Amino acid sequence: MSVAPNGRIDVSFYDRGYSDNQLVDVTYAASNDAGATWTSQRVSNKGFDPSQWGVPSGSSFRPFIGDYNGMISTATGAAIAWTGVAPPQPLNLEIDFAAVTP
Repeated sequence: MSVAPNGRIDVSFYDRGYSDNQLVDVTYAASNDAGATWTSQRVSNKGFDPSQWGVPSGSSFRPFIGDYNGMISTATGAAIAWTGVAPPQPLNLEIDFAAVTP
């Protein structure tokens, strides 16, 4: 969560709502009225299945959604960073980035 200089509240979060609870995506939401109402938009280009990606664990891997997330807000928008995935599977986690406008 981040608050813009003009008072807008910005939030980014992992969201399973775009795929009937099957895949993980990133959503950006913003409120200009102290949280009374919100607008939201999908940020990630496509969802991923966290059971198919992860971090090394012995001779296999441990599923991992990610925890390296961040956000900054300006008067005109927000910038979001989050843990994403890219080939080769299952161990290639990466940091993804997006700039959004409410």
